Amino acid sequence: MSKTYIFVGPSATRSGRTPSRTPDRHCVLLPPAEAGDLLDLDASPGDIVVLIDGYFYKRPAVRHKEILYLLSRGIRVHGGASMGALRAAELHDYGMVGHGSVFGAFQDGALVGDDEVAVLHADAENGFRPLTEALVSVRYHLSRAVGSGVCDDELARSVVQAAKTLHFSRRTWPTILAGVRTNSPDAGRLAELHDFVRSSVDVKQVDAATILTRALDGTLDLPRDEPPGWLFHETAMFLQWRRPEPEWLRLCRLFAADYPAFHEATALEDLARRGHGPVTTRQAETVTAALRFAANNRLVDVKAAPSTYSYWLLSAERELATEVQLAKVASRALYGERARLRTDPMCTEAAALAVRAEASSYLLLNDAQRSHTPVPDHELDPQRVIDWFRRRWCVDAADFLPMMRARGFDSTRSFLRAARPYYLFDRYHQPIHLSIRNDEASS
Repeated sequence: MSKTYIFVGPSATRSGRTPSRTPDRHCVLLPPAEAGDLLDLDASPGDIVVLIDGYFYKRPAVRHKEILYLLSRGIRVHGGASMGALRAAELHDYGMVGHGSVFGAFQDGALVGDDEVAVLHADAENGFRPLTEALVSVRYHLSRAVGSGVCDDELARSVVQAAKTLHFSRRTWPTILAGVRTNSPDAGRLAELHDFVRSSVDVKQVDAATILTRALDGTLDLPRDEPPGWLFHETAMFLQWRRPEPEWLRLCRLFAADYPAFHEATALEDLARRGHGPVTTRQAETVTAALRFAANNRLVDVKAAPSTYSYWLLSAERELATEVQLAKVASRALYGERARLRTDPMCTEAAALAVRAEASSYLLLNDAQRSHTPVPDHELDPQRVIDWFRRRWCVDAADFLPMMRARGFDSTRSFLRAARPYYLFDRYHQPIHLSIRNDEASS
């Protein structure tokens, strides 16, 4: 069953209001999103991500590229009320689905500034309670006030202008109205307006409540289940945004004998899913679906002569069938340092925990040994490290680079950065033995 991930904070907690019911195990409530949070989700094609609140201040905001990455993988992304409304309007043409009045105003061009939805809010312990007013909320309250006869259009324009001159972190009603009071002697009307807005419902709260209810009830409108009409490019900058893998998994890249097979299987399954193809226990079907996606999006050239991609292959692999060679090239060329242990359907959570625990024990031992015999990593001769791991991996000099790529390293530099801290421990103190598969892990 698909999962729904909801990023929500101040838009749903104004005046102490929280989601109307507790989410079930298929619905995950998360705090306001910041840059990198969407990439950290363990989301799969068919899952839903709902972005309501996100950080604007002191923490980097959710990037457009993160949302595009999810959409490219068949993960539906919905937004509304706050940051979600802004991003949904910006990425509507790419498949992000927007909800509510705030989204509609951004979509129509009535709202253009990021600060229209920005607020200062409390921390998690205090329920992300909003401490300031969003500019879009000020506009909404004033529109209702004019409609109710509490103020006229001229006063409403003066209040909006006063709010716009303030940084979003200072937009409280007392501060806003204080700016108007200097130009308006009618204190009685301002007091009446203040009383009105304090008892009025906030537009962001209305939008958030609507999208939350539908998300928790599983009634969000779903777009057509079809591949996007655009290609997501995993640029070098995007890969740098991805948060670094844990050290224990890097240890598996270096020392797990079965890591190359795991890396290849994981990469091909991801390509097949991105192409909306079958991911089955039949490896041939997965390979075919993965290569079809890679070829259709010009990620690999299926018509190229074998000599053009031999750079990526071990000597023995150059005699394999062309389709098998291309599959290996795709898994290595397109998945430098991105494969994740948790994405392997054949590796249970228990197995992942076992590998992590065993790798962590080596990390502790290695750290202890390094503290007794400190040798700066940069003083370790690169060729010695390469030669040791070449023997460790049972490959000759000509096959070292292809094996390095089969283990998910993009370059010799990144390999050395990962390997140097463990070279002395593994060679002179205690050999490190790891396996991705739980039933093969050494004791």
